[in-house]
Amino acid sequence: MPEPIGIILLSAGLIGVWAVYRKRLRNYASAA
Repeated sequence: MPEPIGIILLSAGLIGVWAVYRKRLRNYASAA
């Protein structure tokens, strides 16, 4: 059974995208 490296990378990538998305939303909210 292979290691789920793809799942780990996918979850880490989603967490990173979510953090950037929240930061961008906060910047838009403060600028508006």
